[in-house]
Amino acid sequence: MPNKQVYDSVFRDYLNTPERLLSLCNALLRTSHTNPADVKVNTLNWTFFSNIRNDLSCFFLNRFMILMEHQHTWNENMPIRLLLYVAEEYKLFIANHARNLYRSTLMPLPAPNFYCFYDGRKEMPPRKILRLSDAFGEDISALELQVRMISLKAGQNEDLKENCPPLKEYSLFSNYLNQQLDAGLPHDEAVRKTLAYCQQNGIMQDYLEQRKKEVFDMLNFAYNEEDARSAFIEEGTEIGIQQGIQQGIQQGIQQGIKQGIQQERMHQLSRDMAQVIAMLKDGLSIESVAKYSPLTLVDIKSIARKNGLL
Repeated sequence: MPNKQVYDSVFRDYLNTPERLLSLCNALLRTSHTNPADVKVNTLNWTFFSNIRNDLSCFFLNRFMILMEHQHTWNENMPIRLLLYVAEEYKLFIANHARNLYRSTLMPLPAPNFYCFYDGRKEMPPRKILRLSDAFGEDISALELQVRMISLKAGQNEDLKENCPPLKEYSLFSNYLNQQLDAGLPHDEAVRKTLAYCQQNGIMQDYLEQRKKEVFDMLNFAYNEEDARSAFIEEGTEIGIQQGIQQGIQQGIQQGIKQGIQQERMHQLSRDMAQVIAMLKDGLSIESVAKYSPLTLVDIKSIARKNGLL
């Protein structure tokens, strides 16, 4: 069951409009289209029938399916995650267009393109290709999926940013926040200083004027999610998940997909934990938090106790 309260990332929330996605698609594919109607947003959200949710995706010119992810923490498993997303996208595309997979003539499909934008503090190359086949070891496979990893760090991929003003403004926002954190500022203070800096310098100005409080909440939620993930690492849970994924992929793609789904569920659990922490820090009672969280009251009390919130 999807959460009743879901926190987006600032990247997803800011860019998830036809106008901004049009600018981004033009920059990625080196086109110059001007009509926002050329973009049809099809970003996945949790539904009653599916718990899959990606960052950004759209149809472009009815010819391309562009799937984009945002990562603040480097993740080598992005190809298997995007495989799950694109399978869901094609499933919905076929259903929405009343297409029949079993007819004899070839079914035209939008061509998929995969991107992941990285704005973390770890040093990474400006661009890198992640391939699904890397997970298979030396085994020959007929299945491949390539993800173009693009760093948003200052001084990297500036030509792409210049061709996409929304992406450039987001990168200025993100890099300034990272600079404040690297300088040792507490997270809350770094966020407030970043929001003030961006508003004073006209960065994401209209967006921040409308959604300043929501942006603050989203950034705090992301920070709490990292804390929750760290707790998993301390307990060895995430290590076990990664080993299980690698073992499953080596046994074959079908088992690998099952392990990928399990990883997605664990990511969802960490998001649920982070959401609980954020609501408790906002002053909500444990009973109130339980109304909005899929976690049990016992789990919520345990999380509160471990984080000094009880």
